[in-house]
Amino acid sequence: DELHVYLGGGYSFDVNDNVMITPSVMGRYVGGAPFSVDASLTARFMDKFEVGANYRLDDSVAGVAMFSVSDWLDLGYAYEHTLSDVGDFNDGSHEVLVRFNLRGSDSDEEMMEEEMEK
Repeated sequence: DELHVYLGGGYSFDVNDNVMITPSVMGRYVGGAPFSVDASLTARFMDKFEVGANYRLDDSVAGVAMFSVSDWLDLGYAYEHTLSDVGDFNDGSHEVLVRFNLRGSDSDEEMMEEEMEK
């Protein structure tokens, strides 16, 4: 029963109409364990496909790929490779990712803006 504290943030930058870059960082504190920091960078193309990389300070690196299945659902895969001594005992981890978009599509936002202007 240790205290777990997570703090993170990021921002998405539109490079052009088809590419969005998102850098982010997250700090993690668990009572009795060392403080951990993750830094990530993802690139989203045509709002359909996303690739990215993650670095966990002194511990691991990861790669991720995600595909938009619909306006509200993305599916993906990630592989994390451990760089610390723990890596002597495992071959990395494979992850299946599911992301739900609860904010709606851009067309939903445009429709709401038009309604508010009336």
